Order: sequence, then C-alpha cells, then structure tokens
Amino acid sequence: GGGGGGGGSRTDSYGGSGSASFNPSSGTATVSSAPRQVKSGMKLGGSKSKAGKKEDLMHMMAAEDGLSPVPMAPSRAGAGAMDVKPPEAPPKHPVTLVVEEKVSAIMSAEGEVQSCEIKGTLSLTANEDSGASVVTSIDKSAMDTCAFPFSINTHPKIDKKRWEAEGSLAIKGGKSIPVGRPIGVLRWSCSDAAACPITVTCWVEEDGSSMNLNLEYEAAPGMVLKDVSIVIPGVHSPPRVTEVDGQYKHDTVAGALVWYNAVVDQSNASGSLEFNVDGGAANDFFPIPVRFSSDKLFCPVDVTGLDPGIKFEMRKALVSDNYVCTTE
Repeated sequence: GGGGGGGGSRTDSYGGSGSASFNPSSGTATVSSAPRQVKSGMKLGGSKSKAGKKEDLMHMMAAEDGLSPVPMAPSRAGAGAMDVKPPEAPPKHPVTLVVEEKVSAIMSAEGEVQSCEIKGTLSLTANEDSGASVVTSIDKSAMDTCAFPFSINTHPKIDKKRWEAEGSLAIKGGKSIPVGRPIGVLRWSCSDAAACPITVTCWVEEDGSSMNLNLEYEAAPGMVLKDVSIVIPGVHSPPRVTEVDGQYKHDTVAGALVWYNAVVDQSNASGSLEFNVDGGAANDFFPIPVRFSSDKLFCPVDVTGLDPGIKFEMRKALVSDNYVCTTE
C-alpha cells in the first residue's frame, strides 16, 4: 500500500546469502532465487557485489540524434533493472519506430522541484530498402491533448509544410534514408516543474556516532513507473534498516544503498525508507540519483500508418535522465 508501513509491514531484501549478485557498473542484479521475506526492522548483512550516398545524405541527422533502439539498459550504478534482459530479436518488419521521452529533474532534499524537463524523440529505422522512403502519418490532434505545453519540431530535412498541413513526416524531395540506422524525425520538449513524475525527500539526522536517514518517495497521480531505484551514496558500512516499502540492497563496492521497487503505481504511490549507518556527514548522502522507466508517455505520439502501406513495429518508453535529489 501507499505510505511508510509500520513495524508489521513486510520487506523483500537482497541482502541474504546467494539471493542476488549486484553489479554496480551495470546496475543489474541476477536473482538466483526468490528474495527472502523478513520482518521490517530486521538487520540484514550485505552480500558482496560483483554505411554510400544515402549515408552521406543523412549522416547529419543520425549524428544529431545518436539514438539506439529501446529498451536501453541503464549503465550507471543503481539504474534499476533487476533482471538481465535477453538480446533483442531481429526486426520482423521493414520499419522500426521508436518513441522515447527522457525526463530530467533536480529536487531539493525537502522534495521541492527546482527544475523538470522532458525531451521526446520519434526515430525511424528502415530495416530494408522498402522502408527507406516511407511517409509517416501522425495523429496531431492527439498530441494537442498533452497536459503540459510542449514545443514540437520536425527535423530540418523533413517537409515542414506537409507536416503542418496533414501531419505527415516525409523527407524533402522524396529522398530516402539510409538502411539500418535510426533517424530522428520529430522532437518535442517541455520544461515544467509540475510535470515531475516522482519526488523524493531525504532527512538526515546525527545520532551520536551514527546517522539516521528517513526517505520518502511520492509518484504523481496516474503515473506507472517501472524499475524504480533510489540510490543513496555514502553508505559504506552495513546499514541498519528499520523500515522499508519495497526492496533494498547494500552495494558494498559502490558504498551505496539501493532502494528498489519493480513497479510504482497508484497502489504504492508513496513509500518510505528509514535506516541508520555508522559515521559520515549529512552531505555524504547526496546527490541521490533516481532511476525509472515507464510505458506511458507525457506527449501521446500516435502513428496512424506508413505510406505506401508498409508494415512497422513500434516501441515506446519514458526513461529518467539526470534525475536527482540534492542539497545544492
């Protein structure tokens, strides 16, 4: 449920022997068995971690966007995917479309959002020659329903008049794009603190020779976030966790405590973590990166078809990027 649970709540922990091996460089944990169930407040020992002319025509587009198909595995510590995903299957259709939004935010330790920015890109990959000259049709009316004011721009090589008149994305002059390379054709962006999908607060208090930390997260109404990891640095000695909503793992190599929830939705829209750790100063525990992803976009980009009747596959994802709770 939402909010911080009391002493009778239960917690899944990756602190047990052989329950998971955490890789701080990739932010993944390979789980060999189901997490142990322990009562909230029980101390757990941390386990130790472990392309021709076409290309010349379009190289600027690819260089500017530098996109790769999603899902993209996080590369920083605590990025959050708790299961290693298998290699992506080869494309089944002539065209692959990827819609990705990256959300960045800076918030204070008290949870005040100082900035929040959303940047979205629609990229198109022609997997074979038949997909290299397609015209992508977008439902512009759906994009007008965005809850926040987005600035929407087409790539300079896109026929802007055609876009504005009919919501079609076509390369000027009927040219084609290189095969096998993602090309960004549409972008949108928004800066609005009210768009922040999740906030985190952190209170740090001295307790003799140790430090008490109380953290809370709160998701915005309607958000469904996956692989939510809140990474508290400065935790070099084993933490004494007294309360947690979700799972946690002490990364002894990175000196961090990773607070993890596989899904945060309206059933657990808020949660808390409380722990005590020996030594350290308040600033040692900041900045706190927050990692997550979602299948739900802020700006609904609906592709209604590809002319001339080309089949396509489409992926959508929202991912966090430079999303931190800080004292600065």
